[in-house]
This record gives sequence, C-alpha cells and structure tokens, in this order.
Amino acid sequence: MKTIFRMQLRTLLFVCCVFVFSTSFADKAAVVSQATLDKVKKASVTIQTTVSQPCSDLFGVGTCSGSGFVVNKNMGIICTNAHIVGRVNVPDNFVITFYNGKKAEAKLLYLDNFWDLAFLKIAPKDMSNDVSQLSFSQANSTKEGDKVFSVSNTELASFSFSEGYVSDIYSIGGSMPQRSYTINSNQVGGASGSAILNTSGSVVGVLYGCGKTYELALNGEYVKYLSQFLSAGKIPVRKHIGAIVYTCSLDDMVKFNKFPEDIASQYMKNNEKSRGKVLFVDSIIPGSPAEGILQPGDILWKVDSHALGADLLSFDTIMNKATSPLKCVVFRDGQCLDLSVPVFDLSNYSIKNIVNFNGARFLEADPILARYKGVPLGSLMCGYVEDGSPFALRGNYTRFCGFSVHEINGVKVKSLEDFLRVAKGLKNSAGFSIRGISRVPFRPWYFITASENFFATVRLGQDNTLDVYNFDSMSCRWIKTSY
Repeated sequence: MKTIFRMQLRTLLFVCCVFVFSTSFADKAAVVSQATLDKVKKASVTIQTTVSQPCSDLFGVGTCSGSGFVVNKNMGIICTNAHIVGRVNVPDNFVITFYNGKKAEAKLLYLDNFWDLAFLKIAPKDMSNDVSQLSFSQANSTKEGDKVFSVSNTELASFSFSEGYVSDIYSIGGSMPQRSYTINSNQVGGASGSAILNTSGSVVGVLYGCGKTYELALNGEYVKYLSQFLSAGKIPVRKHIGAIVYTCSLDDMVKFNKFPEDIASQYMKNNEKSRGKVLFVDSIIPGSPAEGILQPGDILWKVDSHALGADLLSFDTIMNKATSPLKCVVFRDGQCLDLSVPVFDLSNYSIKNIVNFNGARFLEADPILARYKGVPLGSLMCGYVEDGSPFALRGNYTRFCGFSVHEINGVKVKSLEDFLRVAKGLKNSAGFSIRGISRVPFRPWYFITASENFFATVRLGQDNTLDVYNFDSMSCRWIKTSY
C-alpha cells in the first residue's frame, strides 16, 4: 500500500511539475498579437544609404541597406545604426521605405559613432497617416528568458518577422563597447537598425550584430536617452573619459591578477545575474583624458561612489551626467586605487569638416578612428585614398590603412585648418613632400594596428581637386565648397 501511495504521489508531483513548467513556458512563448505586429510593421522602415565620397575604410563606395524605426512621428525622426548611414563619410542620400511602400528622402539629424546609433529626419508631410511610432519599455524591465521579436530588412527581405529569447542582459559588444542583449535568434545582413521589442510591442533594444545562432542588440536606454534630446530640438549631452571598457571574469582576476578573493566571493554572491563578470579597462583611446591615468587591466569597481559590477550602461550614464572629473575606485594588480579621471565632450570630436585633396580624404580623428587607427584623438589624418590618387603612397593598399600627417614640405601641420591652408598653396604646384605615420590594421575591426614613420613625395597633375565638406546642423546636410 505504501509503495502504491508513493508511486501515486510521485506521479502527482510529476504532473504538477509538468503543469507548472508548461504554464511557465506557455507564458514565455505567448505569441505576439496581430494588432501589436501590425503596429510595429507600420513603425518599421527599410533604409538605403548611398555613398560616393568615403572618408575612411569603415565604409566604402556604394550602397548599404538596413532597417530602422520611427521614434517621433510628428517630427519625422527615425532611429537606426550609425554603420547603416555610413559612419565617417559624406553620404549622397538616404531613401526610406515604409511598410505601405511609400518612399521618402531623409537627412542625417544626429550621428553617435560611439554607440553605433544614428537618427534620420524626414519631412513630416512625407509621413503617411497610418505610420506608427514606437514607445520604449521601462528601464531594467527586460530579463533573461524574455521573449522578444523584430521586424527587419534581413537579407533584403523587407519587413520580415523574427523572434527569439534573451539569453544575456550584460553582454558588451559592437565596434565601440556598449551594453547589449544577447538573443538566441537568427538574422543576418540588412537587419541592423531594427527595433527589438517585447511581446507588448515596446522597444527594448536595437539590433546591430548577429551570428549564425544569436544576435546582439544595443540596450534601449541608449536610444531613449538620445531621442529625448532630439525630440526636444536639442543636441544630446555625450561625455566620456576615453577608456574602452568590456567585462572580464572576476574568477580569473582572483587566480591570475591578485584580486582579493574575499571581495570577489561577496560580489559573486550578491550579483548572480552578472555571471561573475566585472567591468575592466581593455584599452585607452590615444590622446583621451584616461591616457596616463587608467591602464589596460584595471577593474572599474566604483565611479562617483556608484558600484558598477558588470553594468556598462550605468558607467555611460554617470559619464554623461558628469560636471567634474570622475572619482574612480579601481583594482590594479590586486591593489585598490582612488583615481580622478577628467571627462571630455564627445561632440567636440565629431567629424564635421572633411577635405578632399586629389582623391585623399583628410579629417581630424573622432574616437572611433582614434581607436581603429591608433592615432591621437582629434589629430590630423588621412582616412581614405582613392585608387589612382597621387596619395596612394604605398600603392592602393594605402586606402585600407590611412596615415597621420605631421609635415608638408617641412612645415608642421597639426589641424585640418593648417592642412587646408597649405593645400591651397600647393594646388597649382608640381608636387610636395610629406612626413607622417602610416596606420596599418592587421585585421579590420580587430583594433590591432601597426604603425611606422614614413617620408614620401607626392607628384601632382595639372587638374588638382580641392574640396571642403562642412556639415551644416541647421539643414542636416554636408555643404561642399570647391577651391
């Protein structure tokens, strides 16, 4: 009798467990309603960017297709990725296609290469009445296991539906570090810039990268922060210290870098969702305030008395709000250090002026070029060289590496203004000499760069091109001036 009772009890417990599991799974697997899907489709767009004036090898000549979504219908503001709109280049045009097939030309409203975000603007009159506007989810509401979906231009199949589950909320990825979600879904090229939404249709992130079995989405709080400024007609406040930050295993730091074991044990106990990861300094942007203060390998433990853990979003938020140097508590080789690190305004280093001299594009390095090329922030450099240009100093391979410019005809040039002044005097000359440093990436987007000093002579022809491109924030267009 007892044996039969135990068997019945185990059977009952098994049924209950299956019921609870099935109910939980059913909640997670609840389908997106047709009304929600229709609204998201009407807020989603495909974007085609055309570039004929590339200014770095981060984006070549030609067209790029991606996705985006409407964040402010009344003002005609659309969000997408920076790498969809050309990053550091002078785009010819952006063509927006809505779900109903209507097309409109857009202008670049705001570009944030650090967060890989861009906002385009179209005339409100070009918005159809049935276009929707997406709203954002509450901060910190997305959890591991949550079901999410997107409507994108994956593989150029416009307005394709895809769904998956959040598998990590503390991922860090992208060409520049950004807090991301890892999602077990399957999308490929063309999906970048699409909104990642919860089952209620609220934006939780923006897709920017993917593999065969997963995708990466920028945390939606970044987009929400920028769009609030832009919707108010203001330029977003963006600040940084210049430290490239990722996460590392705290257990490895205990075993191999003398991190205090008792502190690590308490951290792991109190921060299970971080999976034993903490923020650490991977590298420093050359010429940034962090240079000479922070070092690669430093663990960022606290900033302005705020414990960071593995949350890069918190660190980014603190930097944007900073009005004075950050008070950083870091662990370096097991030692706890109190350091003061100044912040700088990212808008001071956004690329707004470009000089095209005989097929070579000269500019002052923004943070992404400074990191990618290994040049000091704000320094003069050549970012791109056309095939056949007299500036192809090492053959056409130069176009894939660029170079810093230090002297022309023995005269030091430190800024784009210096270079333009010298170039005007050389336009009708037979040629000149140049000194600088070549910048050769071993592998694109791996941020490992070799450099060497060089001297070369540049022979000019009879018909020399000297064009200046200035970004006009009022008209949201690049204005060309020829000399």
